[in-house]
Amino acid sequence: MKNKIFEFKLPDIGEGVAEGQIDRWLVKEGDMVKEHQPLAELITEKVNVELPCPKDGKISKILYGEGSTVQVGEIIVEIEYYEEDTIKEDNNVKESTKEETSNNQIAKISNVDDNKIIATPAIRKLAREMNMELSEITGTGEEGRIKEEDLAKHKEISRSNSKEEILEFTGIRKSIGDRLSESIKNVAQATCIEEIDVTELISLKNKMSKEKNVTLLSFIIKATIIALEKHPKINSVWSENGKLILKKYYNIGIATDTKNGLIVPVLKDANNKNIERITEEVGELAEKARKGAISLEEIRDGTFTITNIGSIGSILSVPIVNYPQSSILAVNRINKKPSIVNGNLVEKNYVYLTVSFDHRILDGADVARFLNTIKELIEDPNGMKYN
Repeated sequence: MKNKIFEFKLPDIGEGVAEGQIDRWLVKEGDMVKEHQPLAELITEKVNVELPCPKDGKISKILYGEGSTVQVGEIIVEIEYYEEDTIKEDNNVKESTKEETSNNQIAKISNVDDNKIIATPAIRKLAREMNMELSEITGTGEEGRIKEEDLAKHKEISRSNSKEEILEFTGIRKSIGDRLSESIKNVAQATCIEEIDVTELISLKNKMSKEKNVTLLSFIIKATIIALEKHPKINSVWSENGKLILKKYYNIGIATDTKNGLIVPVLKDANNKNIERITEEVGELAEKARKGAISLEEIRDGTFTITNIGSIGSILSVPIVNYPQSSILAVNRINKKPSIVNGNLVEKNYVYLTVSFDHRILDGADVARFLNTIKELIEDPNGMKYN
């Protein structure tokens, strides 16, 4: 039957991703491929993904080389296939065998070349962000695989040989910059701050920790969800046509510090999870984010964001709204302070909670009431529903 050519275009990955960089091709021109087989590793501004093959066939032409930036909708590879969408055995067995042998030889040569630089997509991406050439780095991993420690060592050596270092804003760092610029440009930023006594919460958390895996952040997330249910305008986003969209579901983004930049994995349907489950899922998402293994599905559709800057050490911070969401909550560092209780001087634990918000959507009074609800729940944690 007559062969046809399928033009495989870079698909819409979603979540505002408009382009991607081809980090590595996993196939060559002339290779036979199967549907769903990974074709290439793609680096986007948010996560790394593999591009699956759309159908059985043969790689006819690769239009973009490794390192190329491709826009969504552009043709990246042409796949030759039969009209029935299946590749049938050639009647000439000898010719088929000859072609397979040739392809295998080419693959073998290619693998030898590739083995000169063995590195994961995450390492290749990190090297680009650090303005490093992998060819100049000696890998200390298995079979010469380049590890993150090798990048750090190379950077330190380079730094000792130069008093200046030029860092390019690419990948996730560039995405962060673009998003923050978009937020500042489009949002009427305002802030409310509340000081909260977490002494009883710490006591309850320590008591529960003897039997369950729980964290203080999980209690704060739970209190925030209850407050969002009570104050629905906070759990909203600003649409492009100037309308306010109230979200009836609660997907909480947890800003996570990683070596590749700030990632915000999303805890989906958080209102249906108890404290223990929240702790478990937040830990899993944070670990994936730090390893560069987070998926697009796990960072999209957030309705409200929490950043736990206090875990690093800031006593007070003013976060920037995660546009187009209406607001963001920052949990700052817990501090011990003297307090008078029933005429007695006692030591208590306090934390500042900061909410930055879009003043087009919310007034200060709206946010103050929201923070008051969180304050009431946290300062009397025994009354909070954890399940």
